[in-house]
Amino acid sequence: MSLQVAKTNGQASLVFRDLSGSKRRIILDKNTHLGRVPFPEHRSPRELPPVFKKAQIAVLVENDGHISRNHALLVREDEQWVLHDLNSLNGTRVNGESLPRGGERTLRSGDIIKIAHTPLVFSPHEGEIENFALLVGNPGFPPLRGIENDIDSMQDVLSDRKNFPGNVSTLSRDKATREAILNMLESFALIATNESSFVFYYAGHGGITGLSVFDGTLTPKDLYSRLVNIRGKKLVLLDSCHSSVFLDGRSSNTLVISGESPKGHLYEGPVSTMLSDGYYVQGYLTRAFIKLLRGNSGRINLKEIAAELEKYHKLRLHDVGVAVEGSTFSITSAIER
Repeated sequence: MSLQVAKTNGQASLVFRDLSGSKRRIILDKNTHLGRVPFPEHRSPRELPPVFKKAQIAVLVENDGHISRNHALLVREDEQWVLHDLNSLNGTRVNGESLPRGGERTLRSGDIIKIAHTPLVFSPHEGEIENFALLVGNPGFPPLRGIENDIDSMQDVLSDRKNFPGNVSTLSRDKATREAILNMLESFALIATNESSFVFYYAGHGGITGLSVFDGTLTPKDLYSRLVNIRGKKLVLLDSCHSSVFLDGRSSNTLVISGESPKGHLYEGPVSTMLSDGYYVQGYLTRAFIKLLRGNSGRINLKEIAAELEKYHKLRLHDVGVAVEGSTFSITSAIER
């Protein structure tokens, strides 16, 4: 694997292009182990340097058998990053120069690391702040109208805010499986920085154990065990019944806004021939949230406007409640057109 190192806001990042040609970035803020996903049949016993004990997180590669299970280690020392080879079998290189087995090298911005022979092309990272969102929708059973409209509208309104364009991902219907959601959350943990904002949004059915996804249930433990690894501030916006079960156990730096009704998931929309197909229909909380963002092009502190969300709901339908728990979260200002 070839990786390019760049300094960004006191952190470091490894930037590369994956096999599909897409640019990817891994943020480093802890001592990071680079290696291959372990396969018992490929074990080769060797002595590991004492520095290996400093490893805190790991980046593992699946598709290169030439990478050792414990290949190299990036350690932050006195505001610098030092690359240590872990006695790898096929070597570690920096800018084409091989490190001695078990050797080390202090890295500088623009250095290119190559571990084994994975054919990847790498480019530098400029260190700009990026925000991210994962929008999940599941009509479930009985099928809920308007889920696709909820997802599309949320994607549009977030993509109009600074630092979000190109970083809003969606999973809906049969794509919204538990495994897919958890994998996406884990991928955001690799790329979000301390300056990032992350939004997790769900529209669909909910129950007392969690959110209904295509193949089962996403529990509060499922969600928060992944969110805790995502750097920066996080917003969890849940437009479903029983979503208040997510108000407890949240991870740090997380604001949770829950909108639910004892009568189930509630939608509103104009009288239209399209209504039976779910067009122009939205969940009440989703509609209120989108209305607030579209009505304010500046930076919005969501905790401060939570009272407005609750007021909106009570005016429209008295048995829909909005609950807000957690730390302050701001949505960036709108992009100037």
